[in-house]
Amino acid sequence: MNNNYSDNNRYTFQVEGLEQTPAQATQEVTPVQTQQEVHQSVDHAYLKKLMTRMVAVSVALALLLGGGLGILLNEFVFSGDEQESVAETVGNAGDSDGNVNSDQQPSQTPSAGQSSSNLLYTESSNAQEMPVEDVVALVENSVVAITVEIENTTTYMYQNYSYTSEAKGSGVIISPDGYIVTNNHVIADAKKVYVTLANGESYDATIIGADDFTDLGLIKIEATGLTAAQFGNSDAIRKGETAIIIGNPLGYLDGSVSTGVVSATGRTLDFSDGTTLHNLIQTDAAVNPGNSGGGLFDSTGALIGIVCAKTSSTEVEGLGFAIPVSTVGTVVQDLKDYGYVTGRPALGINAMEVQDAYTAMYNRLPRLGVYVTGFVSSEAENGSELEIGDCIVSINGVEVTTSAEILAVVYPMEVGDVVEVTVYRNSEMVTVKTTLVEQDENY
Repeated sequence: MNNNYSDNNRYTFQVEGLEQTPAQATQEVTPVQTQQEVHQSVDHAYLKKLMTRMVAVSVALALLLGGGLGILLNEFVFSGDEQESVAETVGNAGDSDGNVNSDQQPSQTPSAGQSSSNLLYTESSNAQEMPVEDVVALVENSVVAITVEIENTTTYMYQNYSYTSEAKGSGVIISPDGYIVTNNHVIADAKKVYVTLANGESYDATIIGADDFTDLGLIKIEATGLTAAQFGNSDAIRKGETAIIIGNPLGYLDGSVSTGVVSATGRTLDFSDGTTLHNLIQTDAAVNPGNSGGGLFDSTGALIGIVCAKTSSTEVEGLGFAIPVSTVGTVVQDLKDYGYVTGRPALGINAMEVQDAYTAMYNRLPRLGVYVTGFVSSEAENGSELEIGDCIVSINGVEVTTSAEILAVVYPMEVGDVVEVTVYRNSEMVTVKTTLVEQDENY
């Protein structure tokens, strides 16, 4: 579903995701509800018991899993994602007139751990520019269509009902033996993933890993001899260079090509749910729902980016965005080698987001926000003064109401740093200390 929040003073951005219907119209939704207290007292001892049992009645979110864009991405409008929603441009993404601005300093690529010498991808050695049609002929077989099945839950008359929906996106083959890179939001919460090659062959796919913070995911199909895209040097691209996008717009126009130029590099986009994507490539090549995870290629046929976002406004045209392969390479290598991106700091807790009054009242919780439901390891628990049942209010004085906002505060820090966390506990505000741990596969 396409959800757009429109602000008369700002442009809004649509994060490209999966397409559920061929040509679904953009809908307008109200801004994300601000935090509010549910005026209902609760005994803290009871709350701790409740949270201990909450595994049976709620999904515990793994918090700050090195990138938990848990983004999270229920608030994004992803290119074709069934979870599409809208993100308002704020901060570095735009000024009050809606003009998109790059950072004063280039955004740093999120760090990733040391990868093995057996690189998952191949770097391009071709420096010869070609006509667009020759580039397409060279690389089109490396781009695939992705279909996912997602289990959804809805509530009616105090009863929960489950149903399965189908959504579509794109992906790029990066190794001849079936590794495919796509967006995290394309495969997030998927029960099943299917890949259709350019020649029409279909395969079941396995999710190898995903990274919320960079919105990247890695899947694999059991096939050999595939056409793999070769990575270019996204750090060396310049404004005005040819940009070629190949993907699956609208979820059924697989193999579609659009062209334009590189409009800018180093873009940072902040979204209304607190999530941020860094160091993006901006292009005026057409990007549509279903293009998420597709390839952005240069005039030599090298892959320079993975499509992830576009503008969503009747007043704006030609603003699409892609994750540079300088980020993609390090992230997918870690996903293959470890199943997660190494070196990321985290609070070391499992948490549940409570973002509406009904959920809070149903679970007899005193306020909206992020609740601690457990710890990912004994190390994390021993280094923390947090307790099960705490509602996190701020970190080092910065107010947080979602796991995405917590991530944004913690991400620039280092593993081993000690932070002050203010929590709502026993009907009062308490400030405690906790030591940041490294995100691992437990998140």
